[in-house]
Amino acid sequence: MSSFIDKYLFSKNTAIIVFLLWFLFSFVWTFLYKHDVWYSDYGIYQYYASMCSEAHTMYPNETFVHNECILAPGWINILTLWHVIFKSFTGVPYLLLCMNALNAWLLWLTCSLLSQKKALKYIVFYCYILIPAFATNSIVLATEVPYVTFSLLSFYLCLRKEYISIVFAGISIAIALWIRPLADAWIIAALFILITNRYYIKALVYSIMVIITCSTISIATHANFPDYVYKATTGGVNLLMGANDNSIGTYVWGLRSKGGVGYLPGLRTESDMPVCITLDVTDKYHKECSQLYRYNEVDRYYKEMAIEWIVANPIKWIKLIPKKLNYLLFKGTFKADPLSDAQYLYTKPIRWMYNWQTAFVTIIMIISIIGLFFPTSWKDKHRIYVVIPIILATGMTIMCFGDPRFNFIFLPLVLIYFAYTIMDVNNFCINHLQN
Repeated sequence: MSSFIDKYLFSKNTAIIVFLLWFLFSFVWTFLYKHDVWYSDYGIYQYYASMCSEAHTMYPNETFVHNECILAPGWINILTLWHVIFKSFTGVPYLLLCMNALNAWLLWLTCSLLSQKKALKYIVFYCYILIPAFATNSIVLATEVPYVTFSLLSFYLCLRKEYISIVFAGISIAIALWIRPLADAWIIAALFILITNRYYIKALVYSIMVIITCSTISIATHANFPDYVYKATTGGVNLLMGANDNSIGTYVWGLRSKGGVGYLPGLRTESDMPVCITLDVTDKYHKECSQLYRYNEVDRYYKEMAIEWIVANPIKWIKLIPKKLNYLLFKGTFKADPLSDAQYLYTKPIRWMYNWQTAFVTIIMIISIIGLFFPTSWKDKHRIYVVIPIILATGMTIMCFGDPRFNFIFLPLVLIYFAYTIMDVNNFCINHLQN
């Protein structure tokens, strides 16, 4: 059995064939649903990017000073640049498709540097292919795919350890931070691997490149915005979501609506958001925000409310943590349902596909958690390098609230840790049988 797996399953030819079949499925899926309705955050990203493209500015510009918060500036600026070049967003799903393929390749390269045992990269590769989200999320303008691309690229470059690689690793992770604030966890992991290997100068170079990139972005943004902004300011509303009397551990609708704990008179509510903007942005019904509040004032107000509630209700907040972990780790991962499929021609296959995804990802999470208690998990610096972002990102997320979608950004690293655990179990079984 072992020789069969090694000869046929752990074969580059087999991997290439599987990858081509996966890419074909992903391409067909993207082609079928590339004109899908973009809603909620995805619709807002598109709307804001089109506004900035028309104004010939970066996001945010002064128009957004009185918004509730600054959303995913890195991704919105990438979309703005795309719109400036191509005059529409119709090709973005194909960009995301290519990014998903690039992410599979980056995982392969990363695993090749992490371990000389080829089993690691093949297990990770096949798990990646078997999780539908890595092929289907190209039809929504979510931040997850570009974030994974830039964070994985930085992760891989840090392992190469050449000075030029470290320079680009710092730039890449700064762009990931521009897209999603949780990139801080990846920065800490990179400094760990560099410092523990006594690459002190390289750790300094890495840090300097992160600072330079973030500063450059902030200065460029300041040209059309009163403040220096380089990342999202959604911390306040996300923290409040998981720290109030109505918290259930995951997203709750109506937080900012009248009667909700986060309601502010005149501030845009969930029902005012452009939640159903079509691809061509023909209907711009976005409600302008109140002049009463600045984005940073709203963020500060929500943080103060959340902290006050946590201080007053520490037991309630602690009791929410298991619920948040359940939603984050054991409910599957990102799902991109094709809402535009009015005929529901593929409803059952799609439902089956995502049911499989939920079960498979849950198994991966459970086995990976078990692997944390193996002695071997803490003897290998490279393995610790992998697990640091997972643990930190999980901790930072459950400070707010849990959602299956949120685990997607560190799921590629979980796959690596899962593969390590499977290899440990296999080695234990072989040694046990031999003895």
